[in-house]
Amino acid sequence: DSSHGQALLNEHRMRQREFYSNCLKQLTSEWIQDHSNAKWALFIDVDEYLSFNHYEEGEGKPSHCRGDATCIHDFDEGIKNGTHYRKRFGEF
Repeated sequence: DSSHGQALLNEHRMRQREFYSNCLKQLTSEWIQDHSNAKWALFIDVDEYLSFNHYEEGEGKPSHCRGDATCIHDFDEGIKNGTHYRKRFGEF
């Protein structure tokens, strides 16, 4: 029945909000106690993952520039001087 399904969904969402809230409180407490330099936390679902898109030398021009000379120039400069976000991840 759809009302039962909606009730389960509502319960899941409530529990998820409570978990995130309590988790952030715990992390904040730990960061304060440890004087940590941590600045952020990332929550992802268990069926998702995070991958760092670091820059590999010789990979070529970015496809998102689609031949735009200004975009390519800005990308190349950022890679060269280390300010492009993909250079900040370092080598793996």
